[in-house]
Amino acid sequence: MAVWVGVLSTGCSMGLGASLEGNAGFVRATVSDPVGAERDETVVTAGVSLNFEFDFVRDASFGMGYGYQTLRSLEADGAAVEAVPFGVWYGGSIENRGWRLRPRASFGFSMDRGETDQYMDVNMLVGASYHYKRGRALHFMVGPQAVFARDYGLGGDTDYRGWGGQLRIRLFRMMLTDCDPKDREHAAKMAKSDNPC
Repeated sequence: MAVWVGVLSTGCSMGLGASLEGNAGFVRATVSDPVGAERDETVVTAGVSLNFEFDFVRDASFGMGYGYQTLRSLEADGAAVEAVPFGVWYGGSIENRGWRLRPRASFGFSMDRGETDQYMDVNMLVGASYHYKRGRALHFMVGPQAVFARDYGLGGDTDYRGWGGQLRIRLFRMMLTDCDPKDREHAAKMAKSDNPC
């Protein structure tokens, strides 16, 4: 932890980069239809997003971006919510193990209040990041998600709310790869340098 805090204080571009993320999951949702009746349904969620991301010496990351997200019922034909949510997340290494492959945990939130549909989800995920090349990483995470969605139909609103599971896979590329340390010794030197990148 002290290493990446030191790197931040030196002004290294903080691992700024871009990432492309895909997600897929399921939710056991309570559905409230326009007449007020409620029923339980299984719905699937899926989406893709483009993000800006800060990676701090492979120990922590923070990102934000926009994407396309959909929720579809497996039991009601044609029932769907489509949204373009803004999402944020924070992730960090679970333990100071490994350099190329690192166990991680993350917390994320996304929301869109559109004119035709509304979507919001919260997720808490665990997994790992695989740093296959300097300045590049593949993150794969899985865990629970909570979802609230609303379909503003012509006949009234239909609400979906419930819990389920989610898988997220994110491909990250740093803009300045020199800001990604080669190893732990290099990270320590970057923390002490006035011009680490």
